[in-house]
Amino acid sequence: MTTLLNERYRLTVPLDAGANTTVWRARDEVLHRDVTVRALGERDLPGALAAARLRHPSVAAVHDVFTVDGRSWLVAELPEGRTLGRLVAERGPLPAERVAALGADLLEALVAGHALGALHGSVQPDHVVEPGSGRWVLTGFGTGNADPAFTAPECRAANAVPVPVSDLWSLAATLLAATGAPLP
Repeated sequence: MTTLLNERYRLTVPLDAGANTTVWRARDEVLHRDVTVRALGERDLPGALAAARLRHPSVAAVHDVFTVDGRSWLVAELPEGRTLGRLVAERGPLPAERVAALGADLLEALVAGHALGALHGSVQPDHVVEPGSGRWVLTGFGTGNADPAFTAPECRAANAVPVPVSDLWSLAATLLAATGAPLP
C-alpha cells in the first residue's frame, strides 16, 4: 500500500534518508508526473515558502508546499540524472573546467535564491544533479537537511541560524569534493 498525501502525491520510493527527514520519489496523480516530496521541520517552512518563489534553470523548482495533519510538506521537481556525489564516486574527480562551470551554475542559483530571502541550507554533492542539459541543478532548496561535512562552522550548533555566507561555505566544500581535494 502506498501513501497518498494531500489527495494528490503518491509516495513511491525513498530516495534519501537524512537525519531529519526522508525524501521520496512520488507521483503527482493530478499532473501525471514524478516529483520529490519531503516532510519539513517547523524551522524549514519559511525557507520552503521563499524557495517556492524561486525560478532559475539551476534550481529544482518547488511545485507545492502544504500542511496535512499538522505536518508540512514540500513538493519539488525531480531532475533526472546522477548526483555529483555519485558521479565523483563512479568516475573520480571532475576536471577543473567542469568544476568551474559547476561553481558558476550553483553560485548563480544561490544568488537568485538569496535575493528572494531563500537560503539553501544544505549545499552538498548529493543535492547537485547533472541532468544532461549542460547545466547543473541544485535540489533541496529551503529544506536545511545538511550533511555535517558540508555544513559551515557557524551552522553546526543545534539552534544555529544559517546566513547567506553559510551557503557559500557549503558551496566551496562541495567544489572541493568535486575536485577530490580533502574537505575543510
